[in-house]
Amino acid sequence: YVTEGRLRLTLGETVYALGPGDAAHFDSLTPHRIAAVSPGGAELLFVHTLMQSGVAELCLGDVAQARRGMP
Repeated sequence: YVTEGRLRLTLGETVYALGPGDAAHFDSLTPHRIAAVSPGGAELLFVHTLMQSGVAELCLGDVAQARRGMP
């Protein structure tokens, strides 16, 4: 959620321009890049949640296995 300034969000091959009040929701496994494009930078609220699927090991490694009681 952008609170101030402007951002460029790249998801895969698609580029989005975001300004104050704009928000984006995407799977973090999608290649992504976020960059401020305003001269004074930008402010945003960034929320990341942990995946609850079988591919969690891609992000969490041993932590995901330990949560499931795996060695």
